Amino acid sequence: MPGGPTSSSAEGRRYRQGLLHAAAAYLIWSANPLYFALLKGIPAMEITAHRAWWSLPVLIVLLAATGRLATGLRTMLSWPMAGLLLLSSFFIGANWWLFVHGLETGRTLEMSFGYYIYPLLSVAAGYLLGERFSRLQALAVALVALAVLWLMFSTGAVPWLALLLGGSFTIYGLLRKHIAIGALEGLLAEALVLSAAFGLWLAWRHAPMHFGATLRQSLLLALAGPMTVAPLAFYAAAARRIRFSTLGLMFYIIPTSFFITAIFIFGEPFDASRAMAFVLIWAALALYSWDTFRGRTAS
Repeated sequence: MPGGPTSSSAEGRRYRQGLLHAAAAYLIWSANPLYFALLKGIPAMEITAHRAWWSLPVLIVLLAATGRLATGLRTMLSWPMAGLLLLSSFFIGANWWLFVHGLETGRTLEMSFGYYIYPLLSVAAGYLLGERFSRLQALAVALVALAVLWLMFSTGAVPWLALLLGGSFTIYGLLRKHIAIGALEGLLAEALVLSAAFGLWLAWRHAPMHFGATLRQSLLLALAGPMTVAPLAFYAAAARRIRFSTLGLMFYIIPTSFFITAIFIFGEPFDASRAMAFVLIWAALALYSWDTFRGRTAS
């Protein structure tokens, strides 16, 4: 009968599947610094180009297997969809390049900071678009601003990489929220745009390509496609099964893993100034998470 034990067990199974899909997505994303570190010495622009190029065949196979390829192609070519996807392509491409550039320059800890502040930058962006803060959200955003100011004055430098990384991902998220297209279909459009753009840029630069130089390098560069698409596919599957707030709270797996990787594997410096900035960020996230949890249990 409807609503009986069978329905309850089905919902529980669906929820567990959602958690597993989310965990898979975030763990793959968390492994990205270790994977891309294996490509050290290859320019960030070329690695970013390979992410786009090798994503294409993976996405085409996935969409064709699920019967969504033709519909996705028709949707992405419609106006104004094409214009919005061109814009989202720019921001995700910039985010990918910033990520690889951060690894190349030994700034994984700063990237961790950028992804920690991303959810709160999204809250701030929502406010500019007419959404309203709760008191705890306002306090959390203020603490983020304080953390950035602290880093500026204590280190004598603006944490540009963190701000650009978190900011580009925030704008990308806002754009994709207002584009009526599936996650994988949208990524296919973005991969097509970026593949063409990076191909033209590299041809103009007459830059030598590292693909084919060694078998190891070639395999690692080709793996950039699956490493890009797989977590998004898992994330999309999770989003259909569990609450978005749960996905949001689980997101902190990524910057936390980057933080651990930066300090304990890459050996990046973590002095008192940086420690204070992270304490402020963690306090902001604790407030934000509590406010999210409180709102969920009240609904």
